[in-house]
Amino acid sequence: MQPEDVVYHLPWLPPGWRFLKAGWLGETLTCLQPCPARAHSRRPGTQSKRDRILEDVLSGRKPGTAIQIPDQAKSDWASRALAALRTIPFGTTITYKELATLAGNPLAARAAARVCASNRICLVVPCHRIIPGAGGVGGFYWGPELKEKMLLWESGQAEPGPIRPV
Repeated sequence: MQPEDVVYHLPWLPPGWRFLKAGWLGETLTCLQPCPARAHSRRPGTQSKRDRILEDVLSGRKPGTAIQIPDQAKSDWASRALAALRTIPFGTTITYKELATLAGNPLAARAAARVCASNRICLVVPCHRIIPGAGGVGGFYWGPELKEKMLLWESGQAEPGPIRPV
């Protein structure tokens, strides 16, 4: 089976998140990341079952666990941390220490931060919902500005709409 890249246009997401590139291997989402508007898709603009599930996850109607993803963890603890990430409700945040506690080791906040930093399936594995205990939004692979915009949007600043493959 050949991997397939699809670019989605989500005009209801905040600026910087309106175009997302997804990597699919069958029904498994292997990558999800912001991309420039000029990116393009290799498939027609029809909405499949997996597109509808992704739309439901990104709008908060379904949890990230509704989408199949590959095991991207390098250890058993990291696997537990990634699984815990996927249970964090839409529109909420927790600290790195709280994530470490959910994964089974409350002393592993720095390790939890490393797990978040290695995540390339953003929004579905919602590492943007993890913030430092000392305040602020913390770091993010795609920049703290995008993280802050997504957190504000999720907390009720915008209404979701349809997802469209482009």
